[in-house]
Amino acid sequence: MSTDFSASFTKGPVPAAQAIQNIAAGDKYVNISASAAIKSSEGYLAGIFVNSTTSGTLKLWDATTATGNVICNTFTPNLGWNPCPMHFSNALYATIGGTLDCTFTYS
Repeated sequence: MSTDFSASFTKGPVPAAQAIQNIAAGDKYVNISASAAIKSSEGYLAGIFVNSTTSGTLKLWDATTATGNVICNTFTPNLGWNPCPMHFSNALYATIGGTLDCTFTYS
C-alpha cells in the first residue's frame, strides 16, 4: 500500500527535512520601518520580530504592492517574536501604520 503524504494544504509533495526547517524558521530576512515589499514571488512567512513600536500596526498583502489579496488585515503585533507560519502565492507586501521597526523571516 502506498501512502501519499501530500496534503491539500501543501503545494506539491511534502518538502525534504532541510526545506521544512527553512519554512519553519525562515532562511531569509528583511528589516523594515516603513511599508515595503518583503518578497516579490511565492514563498512562506515564518514570522515577524518586532524590534520597537509605538502604536504600530501591520497589514499583509499577497502582492508586490498594497493592492490585491489581503493575507492579514490590520493588526497590532507584539514586541518580540510573532510566529506567522503562512504561505503566500504571489508576493509579500507589508503596510506599516504608526511607528514600527520589524524583521520579517521568510523562505
